[in-house]
Amino acid sequence: MSAQPITEVVAAVLTQPDGRVLLAQRPAGKAYAGHWEFPGGKVEPGESLDAALARELHEELGIVVTHPCRWITRVFEYPHAVVRLNFFRVFEWQGEPHPHEGQLFSWQQPDAVEVTPLLPANFPILKALSLPPLLGISHAESLGVDTFLARLDVALANGLRLIQLRDKTLPEDERLALARETVRPAHRHGARVLVKGSLAMARAAGPDRGDNDSSPAAPRACWSTAAWIWRAPRAPTACISIRPPPPDCPPGLTAAG
Repeated sequence: MSAQPITEVVAAVLTQPDGRVLLAQRPAGKAYAGHWEFPGGKVEPGESLDAALARELHEELGIVVTHPCRWITRVFEYPHAVVRLNFFRVFEWQGEPHPHEGQLFSWQQPDAVEVTPLLPANFPILKALSLPPLLGISHAESLGVDTFLARLDVALANGLRLIQLRDKTLPEDERLALARETVRPAHRHGARVLVKGSLAMARAAGPDRGDNDSSPAAPRACWSTAAWIWRAPRAPTACISIRPPPPDCPPGLTAAG
């Protein structure tokens, strides 16, 4: 990492009901002019991230955001600066977005972006947006395998499309059998399964990703606790497990039966 100071930046993922997100083209005279990015800008000294987001979107788009949700934060090093990008999900706003600074805007599907070129820091954000909004994490050890699989069927029928199989204390042969029993119904519903374990077991079970797979499609929107699920705003409420999160858990965690 460079010794340059880190510049705090806020960025908004404005999302339409059909899943399209708003991208803005950087105007002439700025670094990376002509590149596309999520709208936002620098945080002023002494300004909170929420206040900076509200100010930038009002100045840039002429809208007033309501209920922005903190999402992903990542540090990215450009040749001219090191920035900490604080991304917010925004599903509701007042006013119609329109350019106040002469730049172009375009609504795009995250998994089929047609505008180019994109700022490099935005590629993993678009990949994350293409993942299902809900991650179910198995807890067959405490629930019992039969109960878990019954709840899995209900969750899949209710829209669950991304599952992480943990249960690391089960014997290897039982974990393999559980993985296979999870993958079969998941794939019938078009859901993806991530197996936490050896690559050999993951391959034998036939999931979509094993723990040693470095695929950029790997989800990063979940706290690694076996009984909880993370859900984005407007996500479905299906889940597999029942243990509630502790009082001090981060916002965004939920539990359901």
